[in-house]
Amino acid sequence: MNFIKRIARKIKRTAGKIKKAFFSVTRVIVFQPGKVGSSTVQASLERAFKNRNHILEIHHVHALNNLDEREEFIKRTRKDPSESLVLIQEWRELRREIADHPQQRWHIINLVRDPIAIKVSALFQLLDQHIPDWQERQKGGRLTMSELEALFFSKQEFGFAGLEQWYNKQIKDIWGLDVFAEPFPRHAGYKIYEKANIRLIIIRLEDLNQVAKQAFNDFLGLENFQVVNANVSEEKPYAELYNEFKKRPLPEQYVEQGLGTRFAIHFYSPEEIETFRKRWTQT
Repeated sequence: MNFIKRIARKIKRTAGKIKKAFFSVTRVIVFQPGKVGSSTVQASLERAFKNRNHILEIHHVHALNNLDEREEFIKRTRKDPSESLVLIQEWRELRREIADHPQQRWHIINLVRDPIAIKVSALFQLLDQHIPDWQERQKGGRLTMSELEALFFSKQEFGFAGLEQWYNKQIKDIWGLDVFAEPFPRHAGYKIYEKANIRLIIIRLEDLNQVAKQAFNDFLGLENFQVVNANVSEEKPYAELYNEFKKRPLPEQYVEQGLGTRFAIHFYSPEEIETFRKRWTQT
């Protein structure tokens, strides 16, 4: 399956290069740590650009900096890292393109979300890599919630240090944009940042359905933009486990770590953070 995916990606990239010779191009990077609605945004953009005499070059990326470090971490901590390693190679190619064409214009889309929800969703998105035989074990009644909790709380990637550092390492260090330098307009649900040839929009996932039409009109000049849901956790093979896990209260210490991050405090109001706190600590 991974081989087929690689071939499909190569064909898509080759076709894209041919089309770029005849049409103008809008280059977009959907860029965030992961499990923040990026697949939905990508699918929505592809639909919005369909049948237009304009090419959408879109990349779905979780990291562009410190990739060697990320690769070693993945190899060290996951039982089957193959899919993630293929993605990292694609991210390296994009980073080289950015470095080789410093004047090229990029539109960067970043979504933020309740940090606890990000990490819980990531656990199940990466379940194949941590427990490759989880489906067989689930069918045989040999996969317990206690085991999933032990995995969740024992792995560094499901903690919050990476989330705290992500905007400095992946946005500020590459493009010089400091998203924490000024307040985020929580009432609007999105904000556009600009520097030289870079445009960045940050949208709160909780507000996406309400603000998407205006946000993408402001950002890309797309009228009547519609959200197309994609990669929804409730439709995945792990949906039953995911929903059961979400019903269990999480330790208050873990929840407080996530909700006390600069990330959470910057993008969400105290009242919204309290709502998240109740969601994850009460049955």
